[in-house]
Amino acid sequence: MGGSTKFSDEWMDKIRSELDKIGLLHYIDLANVLGTSTKQKHFENRRTDHISHFILRLAYCRSEELRRWFVTHETDLFRFRWKHLLQNNPTLTNEVMAAGKLSYVPISKEEKEELGEDLLLGTKNGISGHKFAEDDFYKVPWLEAIDLVRARRVLVRSGFAYIPRDELMSLVVGVFRGKLSHNLVLTCRALPVLEEDKRLVSLLQNMDKRYTGEDFGSNKSGDRVTPQMVPKLAETHFPACMASLQNTLQHTHHLKYKARLQY
Repeated sequence: MGGSTKFSDEWMDKIRSELDKIGLLHYIDLANVLGTSTKQKHFENRRTDHISHFILRLAYCRSEELRRWFVTHETDLFRFRWKHLLQNNPTLTNEVMAAGKLSYVPISKEEKEELGEDLLLGTKNGISGHKFAEDDFYKVPWLEAIDLVRARRVLVRSGFAYIPRDELMSLVVGVFRGKLSHNLVLTCRALPVLEEDKRLVSLLQNMDKRYTGEDFGSNKSGDRVTPQMVPKLAETHFPACMASLQNTLQHTHHLKYKARLQY
């Protein structure tokens, strides 16, 4: 996704486009379909997502380095889904947190009106009056929102931070990351027992070293360059320095040490 800031709107659009190309766009439904609107296909998507997640959890819990890699990428995926949720179904954020047993609930309308101007000024760069009227604010212990408090992006009053819905991602992602890290350590401790099942061992062994992306080494287009084609191509496609090396090799069948390194 070169040239795009991570999690910017442009970056998000590129990710969706890539997911669509490889047939995985439907997995975004995991983020924004809840309750009575959930269809059978969403249950199937969620089941497949859960199975793949826990298989990878078994494969990447074996060392601190593997756990760190896995947590980083799973957190990015979670952040992507949360941002997609805010863009498409922001009213469902409370349901998502309730499903995840997060006790973050919006403050009452009365408390919001009482804090009024302070809430407006307490958010970084402020928010418009129209957005203020529509947005939910969440009251949480300030230590749970330490990053937002440090950056002076939220109002702090009587030991509590008041967080607008747009800033809630920082809080939820922190909880997700902490729980995942803890569960990976627990999985690592249980691994010796699990590895008694030989079916699991064969599945998980060296999974972190497997490459499932596009095979750039295969000749899909039929335009493969063979050694016999190099002299002819050198005349039209090599830069001057490379063409000179190729010419010397052709006529003397020998290159000096540094020339061989460059070639």
